[in-house]
Amino acid sequence: MEAISNLILALVTWTCALALLRVPGVIRAWHMTFWFAGGGALAGAAYHGLFHSTAGWVAVGVLVVIAISYLLIGSAEEILSPRAVRIVMGVRAAGIAAYGVAVVRGHTELLVLVMAESVTMACILGLWIYAAAIHHRMATGMILALLAHGLAGIAFVLPDSVTTHIGLNPTSLSHLAQIPGILVLYAAVVHGAGTQRETGWAARWRESKDRWAEDI
Repeated sequence: MEAISNLILALVTWTCALALLRVPGVIRAWHMTFWFAGGGALAGAAYHGLFHSTAGWVAVGVLVVIAISYLLIGSAEEILSPRAVRIVMGVRAAGIAAYGVAVVRGHTELLVLVMAESVTMACILGLWIYAAAIHHRMATGMILALLAHGLAGIAFVLPDSVTTHIGLNPTSLSHLAQIPGILVLYAAVVHGAGTQRETGWAARWRESKDRWAEDI
């Protein structure tokens, strides 16, 4: 069931990725987020159903880390200035390097991945809370998507006694619980595609330019 639920998640995620190809104005980071997230889910299906090995789990972890990296980069590009985006990318590169060192040293257990990426997801949520404060049009959808993924994480740690009555174990339930978050994320990206950002740094730059023009 864990393999089947992961396969369903992969199919939904890649369906969204294919649909995004027909939406103009979507930045590259969003495309990569969906493709790598779907790849991680598919690798998870292979891990649970075929190759239950350390190498298979490492592949899942690497794909998930890359997907979350693009989620962070896409969020930063939508909200922050180009200079701030470069800083975020540098910090994220350091985090990926730290995870890579942990994997090389044999720390491939789920707890390491969850702890590392929970911090990143919290940072992404913080960015979108800031975006909501400056009235970014994608903010509401992105916050809902992130909260949905958080609920999926809660499902993962539920005891078996809570989920057995629906015929699923916590891991399978967690896989399926990620699907609403993926769909809400897709809707948020489509809603914000191709729009000129008039919030945050862009709004301040425009206001400064307008004041300068008035002074002239």
